[in-house]
Amino acid sequence: MSTSKTEDQPAQEAIEATNDVNALMQGTLFKKGDTVHMSVVENGVRDMGIFKIHKGRYSESKATAVFQLWDEEKKAVHNKGKWYRDGVLKMERPA
Repeated sequence: MSTSKTEDQPAQEAIEATNDVNALMQGTLFKKGDTVHMSVVENGVRDMGIFKIHKGRYSESKATAVFQLWDEEKKAVHNKGKWYRDGVLKMERPA
């Protein structure tokens, strides 16, 4: 049988929710503006493409981080905004 009595419980501290994507992505390897490289094939020739991180988010399964890349040469998002897993990207080291 249930009762209509309420129990006294201590007040809980409010947790601040955030919709800030940068705050959510803090644990990832890359952040917006980082220079990265990966292997690309253009006109049948494999080459190293150098990009900047344009946007980041977690994958649908929330298992890995995925990123959109900005192509400085073309002044556009690389490959029509395709999302790339962090495992295929490498941090570009300064020359």
